[in-house]
Amino acid sequence: TGAFELVQFRREARGCLSYLVVADGEALVVDPSPDVQPYIDEAGARGARIVRVLDTHVHADHLSGARELVRRTGAVLHLSHGALARGVTYSAEVTPVSDGDTLALGGEAVRVVALPGHTSDMTGILLGQDVLIGGDSLFADGVARPDLETGDEGAATAARQLHRTLRERIAQLPDSTRLAPCHYPGGRLDGALAPPLGEVRAAVPELALGEDAFVERVLSAMPPRPANYLSIIGVNLGDELPGD
Repeated sequence: TGAFELVQFRREARGCLSYLVVADGEALVVDPSPDVQPYIDEAGARGARIVRVLDTHVHADHLSGARELVRRTGAVLHLSHGALARGVTYSAEVTPVSDGDTLALGGEAVRVVALPGHTSDMTGILLGQDVLIGGDSLFADGVARPDLETGDEGAATAARQLHRTLRERIAQLPDSTRLAPCHYPGGRLDGALAPPLGEVRAAVPELALGEDAFVERVLSAMPPRPANYLSIIGVNLGDELPGD
């Protein structure tokens, strides 16, 4: 990835992917899991200090380790302004980011890119033109579901927003840009999951659809929502704590 080292972490049981980005002795962690020690250990092994932590959105399927990692390292915590607008109760702890912002990392910089659709606050990170850490917008084998923030009543509107994101933002990136998604179906992988966008475009038929057909396809393919997703969102917003 040019000036950056990128390390992918996998939670195989949940299908969650998270990332450590290192440049010149400084590190950014994206979407950390609740067990934050592996990120601290990996950064240390690479001679880097974790200085930034970013959640791509308010997660609905797993608890975030971002605040714990910040407590352990003294790093700056980043969420998008959209996440704060969803009711994050710990906004005083957050240095918010907006579409197009650049975040210094070592002698380099990463760029924040808004990728709404899965949620209104979905945010990705671009490492030059080499890698897009895409959060839950686009996956190696499919596109995001649009209903976990707004439910059935808002899913069609969110799906249209996701279509615009894929067409107007991700489609503008070169085929050679690698997609670093934040989810996969789960299970063992032989290596990192970071396919070039050219491969993803060939593998995901939804990317070729017009807006109406895209919305119809996405809405018809939505699986049942997780039974505990609202409580997980609540914890990640800071409204409650595990065990409360």
